[in-house]
Parts: sequence; C-alpha cells; structure tokens
Amino acid sequence: MNTLTADLKDGFSRYTLAVALAREDLLDRYRRSFVGIAWIVISFLLFIGVKSMVFSGFFLPEDYDFFSHLVIGFAIFSFINLIVTQGANLFFANRTWILSSSTPYTVYIHSLVIRAFIELALVSVTSALLIVAFGDVDWRQAWIILPGAAVYYVTAFGLCLLTAPLSVSIKDIVHALQAVMRVTFFATPIIWVAEPDTLRGTVAFWNPLTYYIDIVRVPLLESRFPSESWIVVGVLTTLICFLGAVTFNRLKPRVAISL
Repeated sequence: MNTLTADLKDGFSRYTLAVALAREDLLDRYRRSFVGIAWIVISFLLFIGVKSMVFSGFFLPEDYDFFSHLVIGFAIFSFINLIVTQGANLFFANRTWILSSSTPYTVYIHSLVIRAFIELALVSVTSALLIVAFGDVDWRQAWIILPGAAVYYVTAFGLCLLTAPLSVSIKDIVHALQAVMRVTFFATPIIWVAEPDTLRGTVAFWNPLTYYIDIVRVPLLESRFPSESWIVVGVLTTLICFLGAVTFNRLKPRVAISL
C-alpha cells in the first residue's frame, strides 16, 4: 500500500476531525471580531458593490448581464484563490499538529477544502440573493452547481496534495503562488468579459481558471452546457490529481523533518 493510499484511508476514517478543524479554524480567524464570520459576506458585498459600479460600463457585449457575470466569477475565484494560496502553506500552518500527533496529513487537506467550501457557501447564498434582486440568470440550470462543486472539491484536494508537501521543500513556492494569484485575478474574466478575436479573448483562452469558472457560470448566464470547458477541466483535474499523488508519495516522509 503506497503512502497516499494509506493516508487517504486513514484520513477518511477521521473525516469528522477534518470538519471540526475546519470549523475551529474559521471561528479562530474571526474570534476577536464583533460580527465574526459575517466579514466574509461583508467583504464580498463591498467588492461587488465597488466593482459593479466601476466596471459595469466597460468592455461589455450588448445586453450582457455583467452583474451576474461579476458576482458568480468573483465567488468562484475567491474559492480558488483560498485553495491555491493557503493550500501551499497548509503544512506550515499545521506544523505543531504534524510534529506532535500521528494525524494523517490528508485530514489537514480535507479541513482546508471544507473551510473553503463553507466560505463559498456563504458567498453563494449572498450571490443568489444579489442576482435575484439585480441580475438575470437561468435558474433551471442551477443543477450544474452540484457536479461543479464535486469537481472543485477533487481539484482542490489534488492541488493541496501537490503544493503542500512541495512548498515544505521549496519555501518560495508560497510567496510565488501568492504573487501569481494577484496577477491572475486581472487575467481572469471576472471584471471583464472575454470576446473572440480580441486580446482579452486570447488571455482568457490560455487561463485555466476561465474554464473552471465557466462550467458553472456559462449554464447560468447563457443557458447552454459548456462541453469544451468541461473537457479542459476534466483533463486539468486529472493531471493535477496525478501530479499531486506522485508528489505526496515522494515527499510526505520528509515533511516532518523539513518543518
């Protein structure tokens, strides 16, 4: 039995611990705050309010629902950004637990992904209310959120398998990914709309995040199934999980030593 398989099996048996760690981590972050985790919703509303006012008149196709485009795109990007930036720092953040207990490492990965999903659920409910009030989406396509969420979970887990142990060996990865994600926000069609045969269209085409957002956003905004985006997402997710499994198997035995 290889390292990942054993860790996964043990980690699933302690899934309730991962849920408890996710809840405790979330509460810890806002423990001294008066409104607590409501700051997640407040910061989301502030961003949407400012960006929708500033960018609603730029680069838009005629009759396009930019408000819903912005709300859905930013909600999903926030989830991805949390996984990329905090996933790379995951084993450092749990250094005390790792060095003092025999908890499977995949428990920490499940914990981070669950916390990211809790935040995504909060902003998704907020997004739905905003769109009902100010947007115009095809709610008959809302079922696409379920397979989309399953893909997001698998991809997030595979990405953490890859970056968490790798960043223990190469510490600059954490800072590099944070810098990349700051730039990637502007290169992702969130505050702008990709159009064919334009520079923005080319940027969106080569940006993997475009496809992860489109598998949920396109059905809701355009009432069509984005088969090309699902193909790209399927290939990328498979590749991420494969690389994550290989990296975790090779580097896990050295993680505790390197921390």
